[in-house]
Amino acid sequence: MMTRRMRVRGILFSILAVMTMPLLGQDACLPPGEKSFHAYIAAVTAAHTCKEAQHVFHQCVWGSSADLEPGAIVVKKCEASFIRRLTPRAKERYKLEMRLCAEEYASQEGTMSLSEGAICRVDVAASFASHLSRYDQPLPRASFDCSKAVSALEMTICSDAELGRLDIILGRSYGVLIKSFSAIDRALIRGNESTWLATIPQRCGLPNASKSKQAILCLRDQFQKRIGSLDACGASMDMGECGHQLGISAKTE
Repeated sequence: MMTRRMRVRGILFSILAVMTMPLLGQDACLPPGEKSFHAYIAAVTAAHTCKEAQHVFHQCVWGSSADLEPGAIVVKKCEASFIRRLTPRAKERYKLEMRLCAEEYASQEGTMSLSEGAICRVDVAASFASHLSRYDQPLPRASFDCSKAVSALEMTICSDAELGRLDIILGRSYGVLIKSFSAIDRALIRGNESTWLATIPQRCGLPNASKSKQAILCLRDQFQKRIGSLDACGASMDMGECGHQLGISAKTE
């Protein structure tokens, strides 16, 4: 079953494409089973363009490890339209974007995380195919402008490449999550995120241990755990479970 998080990832693409390709892949999107899986594979393989293949994939995604094979087919189809045109800088950016997909879901359990990773890779490849010129620049060092870093936390994030990548993943996960809930729930999640950011420096010994190996390792661990919590929250379809994952107190009427 497609989770709320999966639907949000694909919502912009669906708005742009569903009206122009309303029947594409319709017969392939049957309840999971051996015959429907073969139809799923056949549909993404038969798609004429990267955009069509991405559309079929989003329409038919199962939310399990079964999405790995069709996802790889879509990625390969999309790459065929741009891979030879990548500049050295864009090629490095593509590798890093794909690495972010792998790192975001590496520590999560269950087959749904494998599906999320496949969705991420498909969307990265499709975005490069459609907007290649946007990626002819290095991946940002963090989710914010490091030239404007002021706090000990910001400066430590910008001092470590791995921590910077985790900060980017965290920012993207939070951005997807915040779109999934009502205005009231979004306010709770924003408040929880602000509280988490405010407590992390002390938890990891900042500012006294800024940029120290121990502080960086602590921050990496905290960011990885937070990413896992945000992703679990987004997959839950329930603010109660989301509150459990993030430590948000239940609302009072």
